[in-house]
Amino acid sequence: MRTQIITEIASSHNGDLYLAKALIKAAAENGADIVKFQDWRASNVPDNDPDKKRYEKYQFQEAWYPELIDYCREQGVEFLTSCFNADRVEFLASLGLKKIKIASVSAFNYDLILKAGAQFEELIVSTGMHTREEIEELIDLLATNAQKFTIMGCLAEYPFSAERANLEKINVLKELLNGNEYASIGYSNHSYGLTVPKIALAIG
Repeated sequence: MRTQIITEIASSHNGDLYLAKALIKAAAENGADIVKFQDWRASNVPDNDPDKKRYEKYQFQEAWYPELIDYCREQGVEFLTSCFNADRVEFLASLGLKKIKIASVSAFNYDLILKAGAQFEELIVSTGMHTREEIEELIDLLATNAQKFTIMGCLAEYPFSAERANLEKINVLKELLNGNEYASIGYSNHSYGLTVPKIALAIG
């Protein structure tokens, strides 16, 4: 299977639908296979959080989903979003999405994993915040509760230098997956430039 390139848009749309479309178009024109947004809800942020207003301003609007999913299809890329809360799974699945992204911070949200595993064909899960032992536990959980899954090696720093990329983790993940035919490996790059992802691609 050919390696797929995911472009992270996250909240870079700045709450602007037209900017979101421009970013999708730019990603498609530059070779992306998938574009990814984030589905966090400002209502889950405590009122005393100093960033509450920022979350409200940059939240991905529910009304955007059908329009941007269709726009992605027109541009020849797949729409993907990160899901952070179990109570969002049913809504996101109702949009016809085949896969969903689970961030490192949510990797041991068992309710989320179980519900997402039952609703989506593939879960893509980052492991930037977890030990080898935790990743082994996570793989066992996904192997029994997801149709297909991809484990993403990454480093939970934004950004990081190429020297800190920890690309050896890719081989560790290969070892832990032990040839599971329903599992894949990816790498989530938070460094500047293309050096790190090129090396990650070469490692496989």
